Amino acid sequence: MISYGHGIVGYVLNVISLIHSSIACVISPMVIAIIIYHQYYNRLKREEKITLVLSANIYLLIFIFTLQLISFNIQTLIGDVYGNNFDSSSCIFRGYFLTVMCSALYHAFVVEVNIEKGCIVICSKKTSLKIEI
Repeated sequence: MISYGHGIVGYVLNVISLIHSSIACVISPMVIAIIIYHQYYNRLKREEKITLVLSANIYLLIFIFTLQLISFNIQTLIGDVYGNNFDSSSCIFRGYFLTVMCSALYHAFVVEVNIEKGCIVICSKKTSLKIEI
C-alpha cells in the first residue's frame, strides 16, 4: 500500500514517468514512419540517407526503451497500490535488458555524431581542395 511521506512522492514520480514514456512511445513510431516515407519517396544524397537510417535507429531504440520503461512503471504502480512483489529472474533479466537498451541508445548517439563530424570534415576538405585548384 502507498504510505504517506516518501511513498506518495515515488507514486507521483512514477505516474509522471509513465505519462512521459507513453507519449514517447506514441511519437517514436510516427517519426519512424515519416523517416521511412521520406527515405523511399524522395531522391536523397548518400549522406542524407545515412543520417536518416541512423535517426531511424535511434527512434527504434527509444521506442523499445520506452516500452520497457512503461512496463516497469506499471509493475511499480501495481506493487505500490496492491503490495505485490515482482522479484523474479525475469524481472532481473528485464532490468539488465533496460540497461543494455540505454547503453545501445547512447552508443547510437555517439555513432551518429561521429559520422556527422566525419562528413563535415570531408566536405570542408573537398571545398578547400576546389578553392586551391
